[in-house]
Amino acid sequence: MTERFEAFLPPYLKTSIENMEKSWLLEDSGEHDIHWDLCWGELNADINSAEADRVITSEQAWCLREKYLRLSKE
Repeated sequence: MTERFEAFLPPYLKTSIENMEKSWLLEDSGEHDIHWDLCWGELNADINSAEADRVITSEQAWCLREKYLRLSKE
């Protein structure tokens, strides 16, 4: 689902996603990224902001959280 609407995300959200992806690459390879928590927090805040501003739907926000923040909806 995320691929369908990711092309239409605002630039600030795309940038946060790119930064988070780079950070996960380091972490997943066994390296430590000292900026991981900053990237995670920034992306989480940007998703929340886009959702609150109705730039993305709640469903889209959760798809992004699951894919990039590795969260799961309870």
